[in-house]
Amino acid sequence: EPTLDSREELRKQFCLFLGFFIVLPLGLLRNMSSIAFFAYFSSGFYVIFIAVVIYRSALNGLFNFEWIHEIDLFIPSGIFKVLPIFALAYTCQSQLFIIYASMDNPPITRIRSIMVRMISIVGAVYALIGVLGYSMFKSDIKGNMLLNYESDFLLKMIKFGFALSVVVGFPLMIYPCRQ
Repeated sequence: EPTLDSREELRKQFCLFLGFFIVLPLGLLRNMSSIAFFAYFSSGFYVIFIAVVIYRSALNGLFNFEWIHEIDLFIPSGIFKVLPIFALAYTCQSQLFIIYASMDNPPITRIRSIMVRMISIVGAVYALIGVLGYSMFKSDIKGNMLLNYESDFLLKMIKFGFALSVVVGFPLMIYPCRQ
């Protein structure tokens, strides 16, 4: 069994490896369409993640609605717990420039329509995951809902999917800065 220090050291080395040999080369690509496949993978992964959360919530009493009586509508100490989630939810706006540049003479109404649909989808996913997480864990839910689950193979695959999504998403996020 590795010690905590050796696991932390291994984690640091792995993050450095990922940063220098995967994220950096992807971030320096001139044409982002070459990593479009990974964007599709990320979308598919999020659909699987939502299905897993729905399934586990249903097993834990989602549809008996007993959890509704235990709802705390506002917990002031939780503001700083959810602030990073709200900040991350709005980072998709930098992707608008990539979408706009990839279209041939796009009218403003089409861009507005795309934005409304994407923000609606992201908002619906956040709301759905929030309600499902709250129905299972009530006010004991952690900022990272995955920390509430017991570690099993499926949870490890979900964490891997999130990590891959972030690794591939980062070059897309910094692309407007490079332009």
